[in-house]
Amino acid sequence: LDAFEQLLLANSGHPDKGSELKVDFIAAGLDDVVASASLEQFAAPDDVKWFASFAKAFINTPSCGEAMDATGIADATRRESWNTKLDEWTSDPAAYFAMAWGEAVGRVAA
Repeated sequence: LDAFEQLLLANSGHPDKGSELKVDFIAAGLDDVVASASLEQFAAPDDVKWFASFAKAFINTPSCGEAMDATGIADATRRESWNTKLDEWTSDPAAYFAMAWGEAVGRVAA
């Protein structure tokens, strides 16, 4: 995940933005701000295979490869090793992945 976070940061992304949403919404003048979190998990074999397929498609897109090359995050050899590791991971009966999502809703002041 370190490389993924580096890629997000290199593209002006904010990998920890979910934890900042409530304060940002309040600072923007929204009322009745409610923050929450959810956990997306991939545990069943079909879900693990789907996530691995999604991850491989992402890291193998030309734009992602170009960005990783340009920033030095990962060259083609390293990205290919990730593909291999993802394939191996999908056959592990203990394979599991989860990611947390920060969420917030607010109301525009009348």
